[in-house]
Amino acid sequence: MQTDIFIFGGTPSSKTSLYEWIVEAKGLPCKLHLFERPGFGETPPYKRTFAGWKESITEYIAEEGIQRFAVIGISGGGPHALALGEFPTCRKIVLVSSAGRYDSFINSPALSDSSRQLFTAARAKEKDAIIDQLSKRDLSTFHPSVFNYGLEPLADELILIFEDWPFCLESIACEVVSFHGEDDTTTPLVVTEDFAKNIPHYKLRVIPKGNHLFFKEPKHMKEILIEAESSRFETSTSSL
Repeated sequence: MQTDIFIFGGTPSSKTSLYEWIVEAKGLPCKLHLFERPGFGETPPYKRTFAGWKESITEYIAEEGIQRFAVIGISGGGPHALALGEFPTCRKIVLVSSAGRYDSFINSPALSDSSRQLFTAARAKEKDAIIDQLSKRDLSTFHPSVFNYGLEPLADELILIFEDWPFCLESIACEVVSFHGEDDTTTPLVVTEDFAKNIPHYKLRVIPKGNHLFFKEPKHMKEILIEAESSRFETSTSSL
């Protein structure tokens, strides 16, 4: 039986930028579902909240007739994956270079100065300052499709990610496995300490000398996909 795996990309990402995951999944007994968040790729901007995100995923699950699924959350997609932790049909969450709760890492010496400035502006909801900082960065490493609606959706998502999360890590019923680079300066390894303390069924896999984008290497992408596909962890039967 194939496993349905949802892919939530980083901040920002698009279905086009995530297509390489489909390439690496060939031969595995799984079906990948690529998702875009508001204002990324071909998805029009609209007010983004974690509640709204959960509602859209609930609608998608119903439309597709999906019984159970695993989800891979990459960087800024990590919190969006964790927001589904109370779904009774979510059997596993795999985090990849995941963003953490603001207070868990903002003072870490491992965090780069540029990221600290950006995330501090996001926490303060200073949208103009965020966009100003982003406009001065080299964004050429991102697929052009992620900026179809400009930089404003990216600023909006950063603000959302670094607000207090409206869901409890302690209430996540499924297994959570985190792949994190040892030398990540964008979301430092220290964020995983907060996950380990508060998520009931949590495992950490540290990538030696790995940076924030370690997962771009095909061997790591394959490992992550196999992890998402292989679990038979039984989730809670509690309702949302």
